[in-house]
Amino acid sequence: SGTLDTSWLPNPNSTVFSVHASQGTGLRVGGASTTISGATISFLAQFTVSSVNLGTGKLTTISATPVSLPITVNSSVFAISEQVNTTVTQGANVFVTDGVLYLAGGFTQATDAQNLISQRARLAAIHITNDSPITVEAWNPGTGGTANHIQFLNSSTVIPAPTIFASGNFSIAGGVARSNLAAFELKSGQVVPGWDPVVGGSVFALQLVPATVSTPALLIAGGNFTSVEGLDFRNLVVLTSLPRDPKNPVLADASWAPNPIPGPVHALALSSK
Repeated sequence: SGTLDTSWLPNPNSTVFSVHASQGTGLRVGGASTTISGATISFLAQFTVSSVNLGTGKLTTISATPVSLPITVNSSVFAISEQVNTTVTQGANVFVTDGVLYLAGGFTQATDAQNLISQRARLAAIHITNDSPITVEAWNPGTGGTANHIQFLNSSTVIPAPTIFASGNFSIAGGVARSNLAAFELKSGQVVPGWDPVVGGSVFALQLVPATVSTPALLIAGGNFTSVEGLDFRNLVVLTSLPRDPKNPVLADASWAPNPIPGPVHALALSSK
């Protein structure tokens, strides 16, 4: 209805950078906050969502306080993405019984419930069991600077597949040279060879356009940049998700270049229509 719901007042004590609605019952909030709804958190919070209308996706009930998470990170979370492996439906609710939560930010460590500290340079993968992030996964590519966004792509049209895309303000990703945007293999965490758009400035936002029968998935990138692959793209660009090859030597789509975008692009969303 567009009416402001004044019954849910989480009141975080600092900036919120990302809000992620799980395919299950979790509403995740990432940012610079250390308290939310009166509870102490470590830059990541999860609220429980119930009474989801599966037809409209409308959230009708959100818990007043966050659930206690066994996973913590030591600095800001800028973006959250989710890989769902299995779900179960109980009544009107769907629960993610097995999956992975991908985080991007300014953190350097992730700690689990046993206080085991894992070094994670601004990217981390957290295993999900029954809608709760439980353990830190071995996936650990890392970036040499802040990671602003992360996006999981599960598509058989991508080689290798599936793939994780990460963007930010960095010159190194996975131990190799990458300018502010990189693609990583899901299992190994290694940088995808041949997918290396050289972006001349920070990339703040990513949005995937799903693959079709005849076309691969596309990746839209927004930020504060002036070039991609040495070409004039200002703050907004569309890229193919496929690695570079002799038939497709350029990743950027020059047919869609709404230049000039006069200011930085901080967020992107794909309409369902």
